[in-house]
Amino acid sequence: SEAGTDPLAVKFTLPAAQTQAAAGNLDHLSETDFLYASTTAKNNGTDKVDLSFKHALSVLAINLTTEEANLEVSALRVSLDGEGEKLSVTEGSVNLATGELALTAGSPEISLTVTSSALLSSKASTFYMMITPGHAGRTVSVYATIGGKEELVGSKTIPADGTGIPAGAKAEMEFKISHSAVFADFEDGSLSAFTAGKFTSGGSELSVVENPQNDALNVSKKVLKAVVNSTS
Repeated sequence: SEAGTDPLAVKFTLPAAQTQAAAGNLDHLSETDFLYASTTAKNNGTDKVDLSFKHALSVLAINLTTEEANLEVSALRVSLDGEGEKLSVTEGSVNLATGELALTAGSPEISLTVTSSALLSSKASTFYMMITPGHAGRTVSVYATIGGKEELVGSKTIPADGTGIPAGAKAEMEFKISHSAVFADFEDGSLSAFTAGKFTSGGSELSVVENPQNDALNVSKKVLKAVVNSTS
């Protein structure tokens, strides 16, 4: 009812907020897919017109794996670099004769909520987003909400040759999530807030420990040990 009357400029939108039931589930894609077809025909007495439908949009499939335990993903967010790039569309149209998109307004980001959180493992968990095609040479950054905290899991660049991701295609990106432990030394005066024990937040941990170099330095200072979640 909002598509308009011009077959060369059929209005459409593509939401920046999408929802997937569970890892690997494809059902939500039909809510945002756009199929189009056009033909020139005349009445030949058969009462039939043949139409060949094509997809105007593309699918981004993100595969996440890990060797760590208890990494649970509840949402993802993808962000595209480049001024004027639009992954989602608030105002646009499709030319039914050519499939060409005219994008007037939109966002370079799309967020995906996973209704049933996915527990990651060495076997890939796949998350799907409907996106606009194209974007040759642009870099896609992928963020995942793990244990309630969003973190960057990686970035990949769409090949600059050609037109980018074709309409009707599925573009796959794979990321392996891992975290590393890092340590930092501070002066004794910085440790007062942690002398009562450990401080834990978002999977990171701060605690006071004996200086591992006490023997070599012949000192008895303590240091602040920081174990933080950071993308490897």
